[in-house]
Amino acid sequence: MTSNADEGARKHGHQSELIDEFDLLLGRSIRTFQGLEQTIEHRLLQLAAASSKPRGEVVELLRIAIAEAPFRTKRRLLEMQISYLPSRPEYKKCCELQKTKVALELEMEHANSEIKRIGDIESDRNKFVHSHWFVLSQPKDSTDIIPVLRSKTKAHPKNPSHALEEFSVKNFRDFLSDVENVDKKLSQATGRLLGLLGYDEDRKIPKA
Repeated sequence: MTSNADEGARKHGHQSELIDEFDLLLGRSIRTFQGLEQTIEHRLLQLAAASSKPRGEVVELLRIAIAEAPFRTKRRLLEMQISYLPSRPEYKKCCELQKTKVALELEMEHANSEIKRIGDIESDRNKFVHSHWFVLSQPKDSTDIIPVLRSKTKAHPKNPSHALEEFSVKNFRDFLSDVENVDKKLSQATGRLLGLLGYDEDRKIPKA
């Protein structure tokens, strides 16, 4: 026969396990997203350095500018850099060969597709970071629920002041999978772009 004290200790222990599991998933989600942010930063600098006349001071200024820039700004800068490629001399030179021109256009399309996906992923990341979280007791009818409630205070007068949303393990796993997938595909597409432009990824990014 289980005493009330034993039952209380068991529930407390289970609650601690749930909190630990949630903390690990939330931390991994944030860390994985930071990896994507580093990929964007690195590709920004490499694309700048891939100019036919790379100037160390220009690349260094870009490095300083993006160091404190919000993620959305970095994403937009990468999108702008890629859209600007056709006006660059090295791009026009590569396009003298029709086969290379088609390959460049295809990789630009792939890169832009992944950048658009990042916008949705960023929205999910913001949910994780800019919310209050409450770990609940484990429901009897599900093993997939962490379970946690996400609470977000809203300033808009037409909406409720608080939004509550239940999250499960699957929410976090889907997010992690999406981030890892877009990071890999963006890195591959921009890497192929750099290769077509004749940029050696092993070359050091010039400094001022």
